[in-house]
Amino acid sequence: MACPVRLETIIVGDILASFAFGIGISLVPIALGLFMGISISSPLILALAIILAALCFASLGSAFSIPPTNVPATVNMIASVVKFPVVFVSGIFIALDELPAWGQAIAYISPLTYFTDVARNCIQGRGHLPLAVDLAVLIGFTVLFLLLATRLHQRTMPRRI
Repeated sequence: MACPVRLETIIVGDILASFAFGIGISLVPIALGLFMGISISSPLILALAIILAALCFASLGSAFSIPPTNVPATVNMIASVVKFPVVFVSGIFIALDELPAWGQAIAYISPLTYFTDVARNCIQGRGHLPLAVDLAVLIGFTVLFLLLATRLHQRTMPRRI
């Protein structure tokens, strides 16, 4: 905070570091899948979706770190309470059609659902929504989380100094 750098620059730098980590982690299962012979029908669309999802989840992670605390475990606990259930209702393990109505409602307010749909469409050739809708929603969530993280960090940063 002593450097003449804008707060937004620090936040975007933090998000970009998380984004780079997310891209690196995402390449591992893709490389393994390609090595095992899985074909991707739309590699450019999948690459775009991975980039959008990594930026979206990096921004969401930055939003989770907003509460001023000296204990990192607090932030991890908040993130886990949200992220853990979302994995199970986003169509990864259980098809969206098989979820109860409340599960489907939760699934469609999760960006992971839309990324899963793009990945399933690019790898298996079938998805629930058109690719344009999935990508537009991912862009929307990314912008929302970026703005949320930036605005809320601006409010809480003075309490952390």
